[in-house]
Amino acid sequence: MLRQTNLISGLAFLVLALAFGFGATSYRFGTPANMGAGFLPVSLAILLGLLGVAIMVQSLLRSSDRVDWGRFRPAVLIIASILVFALGMRPLGFAAAAFLTVLLSSFAGPPMGWLQRLLPALILSATASLLFVQLLGLPIPLWPTVLG
Repeated sequence: MLRQTNLISGLAFLVLALAFGFGATSYRFGTPANMGAGFLPVSLAILLGLLGVAIMVQSLLRSSDRVDWGRFRPAVLIIASILVFALGMRPLGFAAAAFLTVLLSSFAGPPMGWLQRLLPALILSATASLLFVQLLGLPIPLWPTVLG
């Protein structure tokens, strides 16, 4: 039963709703006439939780497709590349973090040679560096903090 896609989707909605709902409880809730900062996030979390429960109940009443667990490698690599960018931006600088992000995410696709991985990573990181740091003037370090 835990292999049903709808059951897993409903459970994921419910977990997200609980996480965001509890996270929003630190804000003032208010009333419908005088809404506080927490009113909309808590309301949307309740709706998302109800949707998750409805999907889970529906999955128990009807059969569903089985989950293909074999295709998680691309998803894990994409999430890892985002984490590399987020955690590597300050110590490595924007250019190196963007390069590593594109390079790591290229392993989520079909097999290819190193030149086909390195060239797009180099071009995309150079273009993004030029656009975000030089042209838009965002206050992010372009190079590692050791290099200045």
